[in-house]
Amino acid sequence: MFSLNLYIVVFLALTTTANGSRCLKCLKRNGDTCEGESVSCKGESQCFVISEYVNIGGQEFRSIAKGCAGEIPCDSSGYVKNKLTLIRDNVKCCSGDNCNTNNYDMPPDNGKPSGKVCSDCFKGNSLEECVSDQTRVCKHKEDKCVTYIGEFKDPAHGSSCLKCLKRNGDTCEGESVSCNGESQCMVISEHANIGGKVFRSIAKGCAEEIPCDSSSYVNNQRLFIRENVKCCSGDNCNTNNYHMPPDNGKPSGKVCPDCFKGNSLEECISDQTRVCKHKEDKCVSTVGQFIDPDGAKVQFSHKGCMSPSICKHGFDLLIGIQEISSSGLHCT
Repeated sequence: MFSLNLYIVVFLALTTTANGSRCLKCLKRNGDTCEGESVSCKGESQCFVISEYVNIGGQEFRSIAKGCAGEIPCDSSGYVKNKLTLIRDNVKCCSGDNCNTNNYDMPPDNGKPSGKVCSDCFKGNSLEECVSDQTRVCKHKEDKCVTYIGEFKDPAHGSSCLKCLKRNGDTCEGESVSCNGESQCMVISEHANIGGKVFRSIAKGCAEEIPCDSSSYVNNQRLFIRENVKCCSGDNCNTNNYHMPPDNGKPSGKVCPDCFKGNSLEECISDQTRVCKHKEDKCVSTVGQFIDPDGAKVQFSHKGCMSPSICKHGFDLLIGIQEISSSGLHCT
């Protein structure tokens, strides 16, 4: 639909920067709610929630997006309407870090005429121009007549993304798969150093619940994992391979116990601390059995620093290391 282009503009505008406010960012096509990951905005002071209602030939869909306001017209409504199609967007903005917590909301439709009269026709399953034999009295803020021919996916059918996984490798050739209503594709690059052994891994797929355009860390004296997630919009757009941007290494202000014990399922005892860096603002402790990116089984316990995204999603967010059994991630 026309709204797909709007979503692409919205999410391409959400570039991060060291300054600016923070907003929740997410997209759920054909759904009322989405749980946003906090992102830094490019100098913008407002956050938005876009609610969208679509009726295509009697099929109804509701979608929602959250993010940094950018060039989006705040506190506005947009309409597209003809004899078989109705699209209505409602944009609400707010000020304050991560203030855009609301979910789908569509206020009542007053239906007042705008004074504009347009030709009215619809021709489905065709790329031929429809021929109008009637007119429509426009309502709301509809003050433009439109003609459009094209191919679209409705909100119930997700985009297509390349999907693959290569542990201990820089590249993987993905097979195109249909996503579950998500409009973005992702590439995850992972650098892991486990007791001095260094691995690089890559995964591609549908973004779904993965926090887009983010970096995550696990860090202690003998275990370091860094993950970089990049997302894109458009069918099978995730063609890039392993990429790890420079590491700025700035302290986060968190200080955690620091220890590592290999070939053991006993909890390591910390006799030192680690000053956390990057986005590591959680202390973590775990004991378990794992498979490293080279396919070898390893046992270890560790305490150190971790990013909140890994604390939230657990080992499922890691692509190179596979969990066999563990005590779980204990984050504080």
